Formats: sequence, C-alpha cells, structure tokens
Amino acid sequence: MKIVILDEFEFEDTGSEEFLVIALARSNQYSNLMGFFEATAQEEWFDPESKFDCGNGVEFKEYPYSSTVRRYLKEFIGRAPDSKANVVSLHGEWDEQDLLIEEPGTFIRYYWQTSA
Repeated sequence: MKIVILDEFEFEDTGSEEFLVIALARSNQYSNLMGFFEATAQEEWFDPESKFDCGNGVEFKEYPYSSTVRRYLKEFIGRAPDSKANVVSLHGEWDEQDLLIEEPGTFIRYYWQTSA
C-alpha cells in the first residue's frame, strides 16, 4: 500500500486549509475491499472508528463530489477512477469526505477535509 499525505501548502489556495490523504493498493494485496479498509484503519491518518457498509456503494459518476475527487486524484497520484468504479462513502459532507474506491485492479481510500 502506498500512502500520500498532502497538507494545505500542496493546494492552489493555501487559505482553504485543505488536507488530503490517499491510500492506494493493488487489489491482489487484499482479499476484498473490506480487507483494504481494515488495513487502512490501522494507519494513523484514518479514523479507526469509521464503519464500512458495502451496501452503500454507488458508481463513481453518481457520487456528488466526484469531479473534485477525480481532479485531486489525477493531480496528486496521476490517475483517476473511471466513471463506473464503485465508491463507498464512509463520510461525505462538503467539508469532509472519507471514501473507499474500487476499480478493477485497484483499491483507493481518499480522505479529504477543509476547515475553511
């Protein structure tokens, strides 16, 4: 698993007080998305109290903040999920998003927040 951590100085507007953590793994490293979720929950950057409900997944294109998620993933890890990737929202508000993204061959956990 690779983890990328970005503080507010990595974003265009440092006054936005954004913070982003991206965990990325090949899907063959874990038995399923739940296994990846459990591995990321052990990392200090993610909330260990987050609950995973695979039943609330949607296609990436249907996720309300997908355009921003796509832009940041493309900018910071050089790739973005296709529109049919599966997204499970662990927390999804305008100021904080914690997502699990599954696409063929890849698992991504995306945690973004702003205090602006």
